[in-house]
Amino acid sequence: MNTDLTNILKNDLTNGVNLLVGAGFSKLAVAGPKRAEVPTGNGLRDELVAAFDIKGGQALLPLPKLYSILMAGAKRDAVIDHLTSRFQIKGFDDLYRNLENIKIKNVITTNIDDLFYNIFAGGRAYVHDMIAHGPDRENDGAVNYLPIHGSVKHPERGYTFTAVDLASAYKSNISGHETLKFLLASAPTIIIGYSMEDPGVLSMFENSTSLARSTANRWYLTRTSDEGEHEYYRSLGLTPVIGGTKEFLELLGTMAPATVTSARKLRKLDGLPQVSEISAQGLESYFRGDAPKWYDMYFDRIPHLQRFAAVLDRAIGGKNSLLLGVNYSGKTTMLMQLATYLKKNTETDIIFVDYLTAERANHLVGSGAGGYLIVDNCCSSIDGFNIAARSGKFTIVAADREFNYDISIQHLDTKNFHIHNISSLDERDLATLYSAIPPAIRRNPLVVPRLNNNSKPFALEFVQQNISYVEGRNWQKRLIEDVKKINSELSNILIMNCFVYNCRGAISDELLCSFLGEYSQRPFELMAALRSYLTETAAYASAKGLVAASRQDFYVPRSNLFADQVVKFAPDVDFSAMYRQFFRNVRSDVVPRWDNFRIAAYQVYYTKRVFPEWRDGKAFYDELFDRDQNYYDLQHAALYLSNKGQHKLAFSYIDDALQRSRNRVFSIRNTHAQVLFAANIHNAPSDDVAKQEVLESMQILRACLEGDRRSRNHAIVYGEQTLRIAKVLGAGHAAPYLQLAKEALEAEADKGATKKIRDLVRDLARLPR
Repeated sequence: MNTDLTNILKNDLTNGVNLLVGAGFSKLAVAGPKRAEVPTGNGLRDELVAAFDIKGGQALLPLPKLYSILMAGAKRDAVIDHLTSRFQIKGFDDLYRNLENIKIKNVITTNIDDLFYNIFAGGRAYVHDMIAHGPDRENDGAVNYLPIHGSVKHPERGYTFTAVDLASAYKSNISGHETLKFLLASAPTIIIGYSMEDPGVLSMFENSTSLARSTANRWYLTRTSDEGEHEYYRSLGLTPVIGGTKEFLELLGTMAPATVTSARKLRKLDGLPQVSEISAQGLESYFRGDAPKWYDMYFDRIPHLQRFAAVLDRAIGGKNSLLLGVNYSGKTTMLMQLATYLKKNTETDIIFVDYLTAERANHLVGSGAGGYLIVDNCCSSIDGFNIAARSGKFTIVAADREFNYDISIQHLDTKNFHIHNISSLDERDLATLYSAIPPAIRRNPLVVPRLNNNSKPFALEFVQQNISYVEGRNWQKRLIEDVKKINSELSNILIMNCFVYNCRGAISDELLCSFLGEYSQRPFELMAALRSYLTETAAYASAKGLVAASRQDFYVPRSNLFADQVVKFAPDVDFSAMYRQFFRNVRSDVVPRWDNFRIAAYQVYYTKRVFPEWRDGKAFYDELFDRDQNYYDLQHAALYLSNKGQHKLAFSYIDDALQRSRNRVFSIRNTHAQVLFAANIHNAPSDDVAKQEVLESMQILRACLEGDRRSRNHAIVYGEQTLRIAKVLGAGHAAPYLQLAKEALEAEADKGATKKIRDLVRDLARLPR
């Protein structure tokens, strides 16, 4: 390495840098079954020609053209498989380990290999995939990793081997391009393995927006010592450094390792706050729907309900528990109460998280962490949850909504968990909760909500009947109207924020700028104005606005209930405009917790509201698939089109999803059965062909049940369709399916009965055999 500014470079490396990594960076690694050098350019073309026996003129084509031909032909899947195998790293020079000596904030790469995953396996840091999960600003050990041309870790996304430049993945989305520049401007950047003849590299450093302008150093590693070339690089705002990958890694070897996080400190990164770190608040806000706060827990201001003791006893005994409940039934409150009790009464480490990626879980397990692991919204962290559960190193208490559990149980490893359903409250709990409501907002006398089928109320149902609202009922609807009168952009941001939060995402600075399509100070001024209005207005004391979590720099609504109500009461035209703008401007790599967000955000519940005309909805899903190449988007499209009565068209989408998933994904086969059933059940009484299609749907579901017995959703759909057959065709036609439907649902009830399961078991029992 040769530069006149070595001390500045080392200072940047110590305090945190971005790595912009090209093909040359992987030269010291071997990959594929034959442990050969990682191929690039014409070398990869020659390998593909040999592997797929390509003859004639095609064999002489450059890689981009050859790859395009292969992707358009019948060998597409085989090519993807070949590339996935060929670019899996099998060994690498120990010099790469020196990367652990520096602090890396973001890695942006056009390479598809998994070199960085191998380098950091078992180390102090871990790779966090931004395309799968969005950015991670919460965990110091996370190295944000952006493989913009694909990664062998996710072959289903496909790969990009074209002549287009670094920004090619963003060509259809100027917001995405600007976001990448924003990311690179956030810290000093090391450019390694790229040629400055690539205009894409240059475009990443254009100062076209005020937020992308940065005084952060940009170090470009080059083999040339030509001073004329160096002067050219300086004119672009780059500082030339003579050297390549090997020399760079050797330099890192001369540096002291990055600050070592002790095992105990690592375990406490997600621990509970100290009393000095929490702020006081009025208890009224909790009973009006605000999220529970640690202040209320530490000072025992919210009473324990009866099921708390059983969960606590299991935890102290080293046994795992899973809390299930409907929305606003007190799951998070009970988890926080449990954590507080354990903090006060035990010496055991406590980790409390509401999102746990597989990479983060592996990092915790590898660090030697143990003790209590408390996981809220566990169905949003299935891979991480399973890693922690199977490690045997933690006593786990987790929680989620019944609905999320019903559709996720086939993926969750709950073999050693006891299920606690905490939704319904008995008379003792009602009296306890009523007494805890502050007198200033408590109504007299106590009222028990009247519910169908003699059901017991859950916490929110009961509390809403027993408190007074200064703002009146449904005040969120008036709030949206008032904010819109001030500035329609503010109401748009409010609705967007609540929508993202409802879908278990979070608003970062990058996302806000992406959404508005502006990379200047204006988006922050708008957010500040919205927060100020919601905090200071006297008309809506319960709003208290959006608050920024200071450590993560996220903008979040103060409660799930507030977010739910804003989304519910937003005028359809306003919600639709926000939704369209969001998916037009915002890419996955700026949405924290993207993997969870996309599942919720693309569901029919939202799209049928935004796209009442099915052709518009179809176009939306087509655009999503063209952009992300994710076969689950085809599944969402099929469900949407079926909901709109376009059953034949829905069939073409779910068939495409089946083929692309190679018929291996049971949830897609389940959707295939549902679409087939919905398309034919109405005509089944008078059309023998339609009747046979209905019966075929039941056979598909039976195969799903037998091949994927972990899935609760298969049992639910099978039971629902059995009841529908009985209603439309008569009980006699449903009889062949009745026994399996009952057995499957009763087996699921034994694992953990939710209201839907109980209702289906009851209704099936009423059918004659």
